[in-house]
Amino acid sequence: MPFEQGVDDARLPAARQRLAELEIRNLQLLEQLLGEAGRVDELFKFCYNLKTGKTRAVTNPGGLPLTVVGLREAKVKRKAAGKSR
Repeated sequence: MPFEQGVDDARLPAARQRLAELEIRNLQLLEQLLGEAGRVDELFKFCYNLKTGKTRAVTNPGGLPLTVVGLREAKVKRKAAGKSR
């Protein structure tokens, strides 16, 4: 019965669904994200902010939550050197 499940157990299917929507399918990443309650909380917060427009993913919405929860480092675009005359 659903009411007998712990908080984490009840949230795992929803977290897996959110990860599938973001097209995060790597098993190692899934285990890391779903293995800690804090990361699951960050995932839900990220998904909420993405859907409400508070967060925008410019190129890859699946990569951004990995950066937000600390599994990946942010890629910083380097500006091209200005042309000297």
